[in-house]
Amino acid sequence: MKADDVPQVETPSPLLVIAGGEDATVVPARINAMMSRMCPLKDRVSVQWYPTGAHDTEPMPAAAQIGGWFEARLRGAPAPTSCPYAPPSSTVIPASS
Repeated sequence: MKADDVPQVETPSPLLVIAGGEDATVVPARINAMMSRMCPLKDRVSVQWYPTGAHDTEPMPAAAQIGGWFEARLRGAPAPTSCPYAPPSSTVIPASS
């Protein structure tokens, strides 16, 4: 694990991770490794995959989802979780609904 890899400790706040199947900066394998460490810590983390998303293109199609996720937290709704996590089994990563 690198010094800047997450998680280092349990995260008290819920997290939303927007991940792209074609991201060459934060590659899918790194997201999978992160989740394998976060779920046992009981972190509330939700991963949403965009199969054709790259590091610079993921935010735009995810904007409404990101806004909705934050609005729900501000209303007090419990954060969804992707734990237990099963990494995608193919290079084409299904988008979560």
